[in-house]
Amino acid sequence: MYPKAAPSVAEATVLKPNATRRTPAAIGQFGEEDLFTFEVTRAGRYVIDTKGPTDVVMKLFGPNSPTALIAEDDDSGVDYNARIAADLVNGRYYAQVRHYNRASGKGNYTIRVWRS
Repeated sequence: MYPKAAPSVAEATVLKPNATRRTPAAIGQFGEEDLFTFEVTRAGRYVIDTKGPTDVVMKLFGPNSPTALIAEDDDSGVDYNARIAADLVNGRYYAQVRHYNRASGKGNYTIRVWRS
Protein backbone atom coordinates (compact mmCIF):
# COMPACT_ATOMS: atom_id res chain seq x y z
CA MET A 1 0.00 0.00 0.00
CA TYR A 2 2.91 2.35 0.58
CA PRO A 3 4.97 3.79 -2.27
CA LYS A 4 8.74 3.89 -1.86
CA ALA A 5 8.55 7.62 -0.96
CA ALA A 6 6.61 6.87 2.23
CA PRO A 7 8.28 6.44 5.62
CA SER A 8 8.60 2.89 6.95
CA VAL A 9 6.39 1.60 9.74
CA ALA A 10 9.34 1.91 12.13
CA GLU A 11 9.65 5.63 11.25
CA ALA A 12 5.97 6.41 11.89
CA THR A 13 5.25 9.35 14.20
CA VAL A 14 3.41 8.20 17.33
CA LEU A 15 0.10 9.92 18.09
CA LYS A 16 -1.43 9.78 21.55
CA PRO A 17 -5.23 9.39 21.43
CA ASN A 18 -7.04 12.20 23.26
CA ALA A 19 -3.92 14.37 23.47
CA THR A 20 -4.69 17.94 24.47
CA ARG A 21 -2.52 19.36 21.67
CA ARG A 22 -2.58 18.59 17.99
CA THR A 23 0.59 17.16 16.43
CA PRO A 24 2.21 19.55 13.91
CA ALA A 25 3.34 18.10 10.58
CA ALA A 26 4.22 19.20 7.06
CA ILE A 27 4.40 17.93 3.52
CA GLY A 28 7.81 19.44 2.76
CA GLN A 29 8.46 17.98 -0.69
CA PHE A 30 6.29 17.16 -3.66
CA GLY A 31 5.03 13.57 -3.43
CA GLU A 32 5.97 13.21 0.26
CA GLU A 33 3.77 11.05 2.47
CA ASP A 34 3.66 11.18 6.26
CA LEU A 35 2.90 8.14 8.39
CA PHE A 36 1.47 8.20 11.91
CA THR A 37 0.65 5.39 14.32
CA PHE A 38 -1.51 5.13 17.43
CA GLU A 39 -2.65 2.44 19.82
CA VAL A 40 -6.30 1.79 20.68
CA THR A 41 -6.58 0.25 24.16
CA ARG A 42 -10.29 0.90 24.56
CA ALA A 43 -12.54 -0.06 21.63
CA GLY A 44 -14.98 2.55 20.40
CA ARG A 45 -15.56 5.33 17.89
CA TYR A 46 -12.41 7.29 17.06
CA VAL A 47 -11.90 10.39 14.95
CA ILE A 48 -8.66 11.17 13.14
CA ASP A 49 -8.53 14.58 11.49
CA THR A 50 -6.19 17.15 10.04
CA LYS A 51 -6.38 20.93 10.24
CA GLY A 52 -4.51 23.67 8.44
CA PRO A 53 -4.19 25.36 5.05
CA THR A 54 -2.88 22.28 3.22
CA ASP A 55 -5.15 20.12 1.05
CA VAL A 56 -4.44 16.60 2.32
CA VAL A 57 -5.74 13.07 1.77
CA MET A 58 -5.66 10.48 4.56
CA LYS A 59 -5.84 6.67 4.70
CA LEU A 60 -6.35 4.60 7.85
CA PHE A 61 -4.88 1.09 8.16
CA GLY A 62 -5.15 -1.58 10.86
CA PRO A 63 -5.68 -3.08 13.30
CA ASN A 64 -2.13 -4.36 13.68
CA SER A 65 -1.56 -4.16 9.93
CA PRO A 66 0.05 -1.32 7.95
CA THR A 67 -1.57 -2.64 4.73
CA ALA A 68 -5.18 -3.48 5.70
CA LEU A 69 -7.10 -0.39 4.54
CA ILE A 70 -9.99 0.59 6.81
CA ALA A 71 -10.97 3.97 5.36
CA GLU A 72 -9.76 6.91 3.32
CA ASP A 73 -10.86 10.52 3.06
CA ASP A 74 -10.15 13.67 1.11
CA ASP A 75 -12.26 16.64 2.21
CA SER A 76 -14.61 15.58 5.04
CA GLY A 77 -12.82 17.87 7.51
CA VAL A 78 -12.78 21.67 7.65
CA ASP A 79 -12.04 23.22 4.23
CA TYR A 80 -9.66 20.85 2.41
CA ASN A 81 -8.74 18.75 5.43
CA ALA A 82 -9.23 15.03 5.91
CA ARG A 83 -11.40 13.46 8.62
CA ILE A 84 -12.05 9.79 9.33
CA ALA A 85 -14.48 8.57 12.00
CA ALA A 86 -14.50 4.81 12.56
CA ASP A 87 -15.37 2.18 15.13
CA LEU A 88 -12.02 0.69 16.12
CA VAL A 89 -11.12 -2.39 18.17
CA ASN A 90 -7.99 -2.72 20.32
CA GLY A 91 -4.76 -2.70 18.33
CA ARG A 92 -2.24 -0.54 16.46
CA TYR A 93 -3.41 1.70 13.63
CA TYR A 94 -1.60 3.68 10.94
CA ALA A 95 -2.70 6.96 9.35
CA GLN A 96 -1.03 7.90 6.07
CA VAL A 97 -1.28 11.56 4.99
CA ARG A 98 -0.28 13.03 1.64
CA HIS A 99 -1.02 16.21 -0.29
CA TYR A 100 -3.93 16.01 -2.72
CA ASN A 101 -1.66 17.28 -5.51
CA ARG A 102 1.23 14.79 -5.52
CA ALA A 103 3.06 16.63 -8.32
CA SER A 104 3.26 20.11 -6.81
CA GLY A 105 1.58 20.19 -3.39
CA LYS A 106 3.22 20.87 -0.06
CA GLY A 107 2.42 22.68 3.17
CA ASN A 108 1.79 22.52 6.92
CA TYR A 109 -1.03 20.82 8.81
CA THR A 110 -1.79 19.30 12.21
CA ILE A 111 -3.26 15.90 13.06
CA ARG A 112 -5.13 14.55 16.06
CA VAL A 113 -6.88 11.34 17.11
CA TRP A 114 -9.50 11.07 19.84
CA ARG A 115 -12.20 8.75 21.12
CA SER A 116 -15.55 10.36 20.50
